[in-house]
Amino acid sequence: MRAHYQAPVQDSTGALLPGTVVSIYINGTMTLDTEPVYADGSSSTQLGNPFVTSTGEIDFYLANPVRVDLGIQPPGEAQVVFPDIDVNEAAASSLTLTFPGAGTSSTQVGSTAAAGGNQASAFGVAAIASGTGDTALGEASTASGGSSVAVGQGATAQAFQATVVGSGASAGVSSSGGTAVGEGAQAGAQQATAIGMSASAGNTGSTALGKSASASGNTSTAIGAGASATADHTVVLGTSAEDVVVPGGMVWSQSSSPTVLASSGTLTWTGPAMVTVAPTGNVTGIIVAVGTVAGQVLTVINESAFTVTFAASGTSHVADGTSDVIAALTARKFAWDANTSLWYRLG
Repeated sequence: MRAHYQAPVQDSTGALLPGTVVSIYINGTMTLDTEPVYADGSSSTQLGNPFVTSTGEIDFYLANPVRVDLGIQPPGEAQVVFPDIDVNEAAASSLTLTFPGAGTSSTQVGSTAAAGGNQASAFGVAAIASGTGDTALGEASTASGGSSVAVGQGATAQAFQATVVGSGASAGVSSSGGTAVGEGAQAGAQQATAIGMSASAGNTGSTALGKSASASGNTSTAIGAGASATADHTVVLGTSAEDVVVPGGMVWSQSSSPTVLASSGTLTWTGPAMVTVAPTGNVTGIIVAVGTVAGQVLTVINESAFTVTFAASGTSHVADGTSDVIAALTARKFAWDANTSLWYRLG
């Protein structure tokens, strides 16, 4: 009975490596064994030495049990010699190829790939994973922030727990927890998210979604190709060249409790587009806080049985000033004009 050896050649993910060159050396030397190498256990069909495995499985027979050294050369890689391999009749042996990097439990695959961090993985020509738990996948990709992921040619994840997917996408050193997805997408601050080709989220908690969308305001959101959100805490949908369609109804948020205005008081709000007032008598000289973005709409609801009269336009920021009176138990809607820095009543 011929001696048999069989084992898979796999990469770190378990994938077989067809095209691997197998060389059988006399044990303890780099001299190729000249004994016949058979393709099966009974026929006269022989393999060469070395031979190429078309499936990624090493499978050969020798006339007698013997200890050899095996040279294994996966496609595009240097040969690795495994000494003291027993080819015998009892059972098949197994062979697992590993590609350790410089860090503990790290893996690097590819010409000049470098996995310097512990538990780091670098796959691809010139890929670099230098921080603990970093993963770089793609030619010249770089993950250096610690627990960061960079996928794509030239992708760069420099911050802790940053995730970057796309050719040339990046998350800078200050963008911990940032996410950039798409060719050239950039997440430039903590918890920033940029999704889309050349999308950019440059401030803390900002989100840009769409090709070339840009969110530079703090916790701002830009949605749509070319959309730009520059002011803090704002959401911008699309651009001036596009229409925004809302298939269902749109509901405006309302202040939780009415403001008890006194004469010459200032009407302020944070967030709601509808504010309520409840003066205890007729009030005059009322001032409205300035708007934040052009076209902003504000609804003022007078829940009281008294009138609300605004101050002169230069003081109240209301275009028609003292002639603008909100009667008892009525509401008025205003729009902010950034050109004049005034509120204009609608209809």
